[in-house]
Amino acid sequence: MELAQVAEQEAHTLSARLTSSHAALRMIGRYGGGLVPFGYRKSPHPSGAGWCLTPDPDTVAIVREIVDDVRSGLSPVAVAGRLNDADVPVPRDRHALLQGRPMGGRRHGRDFDKFR
Repeated sequence: MELAQVAEQEAHTLSARLTSSHAALRMIGRYGGGLVPFGYRKSPHPSGAGWCLTPDPDTVAIVREIVDDVRSGLSPVAVAGRLNDADVPVPRDRHALLQGRPMGGRRHGRDFDKFR
């Protein structure tokens, strides 16, 4: 039982350390890693150390259209339908393309050429 308590405490400590590390990186304008938010791309930090996020010129217009559609009262489902009809890749597929990997993958036991 003591081992379980120590493991739980270590998990909390690690979580707090990661949370504070990401907060510190955000405060100095650096990117901590993971899936890049749609509308941004990973770029070298101006200081020369690490990475930062900069607007992605290929997707900025799409993000603005999404915001305009939602502000005009269009439902998120309708916005998603319009994006699918226009063949706009989902963030996961966009990230794969930027990494030079194929779109799609496996989800819920099914294979997809691209996600919607």
